[in-house]
Amino acid sequence: MDNFRVASSVVTLILLMLLPLAILGILYFGISYRPSKYGGSSYTSGFSSTIIPRNLTYTSNWSTWGRGGSTAPRPMGSAELLEEAERLCWKFMGSKMISSEGAVYSTLRRGYGGSRDYGVNHEVTAESIGLLMSYAVDVGDKPLFDREVLFLEEKLLSPLGICYWKLGEDLSPYMDGGYASSASIDDLR
Repeated sequence: MDNFRVASSVVTLILLMLLPLAILGILYFGISYRPSKYGGSSYTSGFSSTIIPRNLTYTSNWSTWGRGGSTAPRPMGSAELLEEAERLCWKFMGSKMISSEGAVYSTLRRGYGGSRDYGVNHEVTAESIGLLMSYAVDVGDKPLFDREVLFLEEKLLSPLGICYWKLGEDLSPYMDGGYASSASIDDLR
């Protein structure tokens, strides 16, 4: 399988999961655009006075960082950067955000107030399960795909065969006004 395709699938999965948080952050803190005196452009946010140039050179020394090796960073190519991003993302997702049953948690941290509109805490949304299934197909991980299908069949499907859009932390269907709800548009995606 093409490494770039696999890595870009992981990055896409991460971005889709983080997009609602990014939008909320932008709405809350504000963001503005201005030309950079160094060429290119810069973004500033109302939250911080930090300017982030768009023409950064990425360097890393992942292979030696924290292990007593060389402290000089080495340039990292795009393919290497994507592979490293995928590895780190999957390590985090596999250990913190996905249960052994295959539930993909909406947020790492617990303690947020309940929400009728979003998955919060360790709630599970059908869309997240679908994204993980799509990722499994992209990377050719049949055991991962099969685990998510089993989770879908056992936990997300109602007796009528319609997916619940969200499960509570106890993996029971989210109830709104005494009824389990679905989001057919998410199911179609």
